[in-house]
Amino acid sequence: MQFRVGVFGSSAKTTSQKICDEAFRLGALIAERGFVCVNGAGSTGVMGYLNEGARSKNGKIKGVIHRTFIVDAKEDVKIT
Repeated sequence: MQFRVGVFGSSAKTTSQKICDEAFRLGALIAERGFVCVNGAGSTGVMGYLNEGARSKNGKIKGVIHRTFIVDAKEDVKIT
């Protein structure tokens, strides 16, 4: 079993770039350590940058989202 790190964060497109940059960095750090990054599967804001950071280090991502919140089919629901 792999260690999983759950991250709660916004998917708002208005999230400041500074916060988004830190989310990317966090995603990369989680992946570098071999952990699974678990989050709300958003493709924008903190969640989007977090996932991109994890992907940049070939990390594993587990997106958890209720179908109610899939509003524009752009959510990152194809992640593993």
